[in-house]
Amino acid sequence: MAFRNLDTYCVAPITMSNLPLQSYDFWAVPVARWRGLSCQYDNARARSGLRMMSDEQQPFFQLAVRQAEGDYQIKAQHPLFFYWTEDASELMMASERESVLSSWLRSWRPPWRPRGAELFSSTSTRRAASGSSSG
Repeated sequence: MAFRNLDTYCVAPITMSNLPLQSYDFWAVPVARWRGLSCQYDNARARSGLRMMSDEQQPFFQLAVRQAEGDYQIKAQHPLFFYWTEDASELMMASERESVLSSWLRSWRPPWRPRGAELFSSTSTRRAASGSSSG
C-alpha cells in the first residue's frame, strides 16, 4: 500500500502469520523514499527492523496506513513504523554516523573565518550601504 505525494510512501504490515489481526500496529517502511510508482520490496533476507523516528515523514506513512485500512477493511489503532532491513544494527550505526557528521558540519567554522569576522563584515557592509565612512 502507498500514499503518493511528491514521493511515494510505501507501507506493509508486519505479521507473524496469515491469520487476521484485531489491529495491525507494526508497519514496514522502506529505508529510502520511493521515487517510482511501485512499492515492490523483494528482499527475503530482511528479518529485522529499526523504529522510524522521523517526524517529517511519519504523517505521510500514516496516510498510507489509512488507505490500507480502507482498501483491506483492517484496523491500525496505534501504527508504529519500522525500517525493514537485513541488519538493523548496521542501519542504526550508519544513522548515528550520519547524525554525528551532520552535527559536526553544522557547527564547524573554518580557521580562516572566526566568529567575529561575521560581525565585522556585516558592520562594514552597512557602513558602505549608508555611504558613511570612518577614518
